[in-house]
Amino acid sequence: MMGGSVHKAGLVLAFAVVGCVNGLIAFSGTLSDTVQHMPAAFGPVFSGLDGVSGPLQEPPIKDKHLCKNVTNESNRLLYNGSIVFVPRGGCQFGVKITNAMMQGAKGVVVYNEEQRRMSYDAVVRMSAENLPDADSINIPSVFISF
Repeated sequence: MMGGSVHKAGLVLAFAVVGCVNGLIAFSGTLSDTVQHMPAAFGPVFSGLDGVSGPLQEPPIKDKHLCKNVTNESNRLLYNGSIVFVPRGGCQFGVKITNAMMQGAKGVVVYNEEQRRMSYDAVVRMSAENLPDADSINIPSVFISF
């Protein structure tokens, strides 16, 4: 869905500047909103009002959770310079972030796709404890709930 908008629970975004200010993450572009968030326990964090900017990109439906380590020209064109907007689930957080980074993404926003055992509004701190190369993750990522 290159160049399209991301539609999730009333959130419609095509391009975003993502930054953390006063405990909230701010999306701006076609719509401005703030949502509860928690930066990952690994990699850099989105910070300040300027944050990281780029087009928002959802993974294709065949790998909607971004769990497959597929590096090819098509994926690089899809993710390069973008902020990947990916649902929770399917694999560990560190795997999602690493796969996005390997394709050239500038950052990753992980969101709750459906209600789980925990409160739908709850945010979690993403970890990469079982990922041997977690220290090599060099793009920011954040978990949101909206």
